[in-house]
Amino acid sequence: MDKCDKEMKAEMPYYQRVGPYSDHWPFYLRSVPCGSGGDPETIRTSTGRGFGHSKYDTVDKVDLEYLRLAAANYTRFLFRVANEDKWMAKRKTQKEIQEFIKKQGYDQTVQLADRVKAYIKTWPEMHPETKVWVEGKSEW
Repeated sequence: MDKCDKEMKAEMPYYQRVGPYSDHWPFYLRSVPCGSGGDPETIRTSTGRGFGHSKYDTVDKVDLEYLRLAAANYTRFLFRVANEDKWMAKRKTQKEIQEFIKKQGYDQTVQLADRVKAYIKTWPEMHPETKVWVEGKSEW
């Protein structure tokens, strides 16, 4: 990523962070290399959940100039990835993934989700999306 930054003469902040409720989780569990783009300073200094993925997460909070720059730069980056013969990102083994889950304490989250699913399966009726989740057609 740093090499692409330099070659493209573009600043593309990135970081790696994954958790059971991130969009990356299903991919991470299948050993697909994941990363995130964004302002690391904002992430480092933010506290709590913020307004993301809530009813307050509205378009008026987006700085369109930065959105355009990010879209252009990350598109250029992905174009490079798609055309790279040998990509440096490595897949983690299932053992490494399970060790990470345990080290982060996410194994408890997974166990709790399994218990919640078992309980919800006893309900006589449920929302169709809940049914998909309970029947294991999603990662959570």
